Amino acid sequence: MKRLFTTILLAAIFSGVFGKTSQFADSVEICHRKYEIPAGSKLTAPNELTGPDYSISWEYVNEKKQEKLVNNTLSDISKQKNFRQADLECYFLFTEAKAYALTFDNNSGVPSGAIIIAATVKQQPVFIKITLTRANFTNEGLPLIISSLITLRL
Repeated sequence: MKRLFTTILLAAIFSGVFGKTSQFADSVEICHRKYEIPAGSKLTAPNELTGPDYSISWEYVNEKKQEKLVNNTLSDISKQKNFRQADLECYFLFTEAKAYALTFDNNSGVPSGAIIIAATVKQQPVFIKITLTRANFTNEGLPLIISSLITLRL
């Protein structure tokens, strides 16, 4: 009986500690909202979701760090071949956000895209980076989970 109790206790501890970063998680929390993880996608870190044609990561920061992350990310991606950048009208969780649409050729020479977003949701600055295997910056062209988070105004 003691061994059974210990086994159950250890299982509960490990599932609580590792449950949020497990690739077998069925939901993810982004800005205090819970979203179902789409089929074929997995949580690769507590704040990163990867699918077959996208990845999204988010980080809760202060305003100074948010600006630094945006500038560093833009600088890093600008080194890619055929890089282009455009301002993007974007709403993140129905809140107007500063965003950039980036296109570049990936290592295979195929046009790829990224959306960099600096938003403040419920007084909490958040930095969001979305990478797309195809540079498609339309609401209809975004993966469903991403289009449930952001709305683009074109």
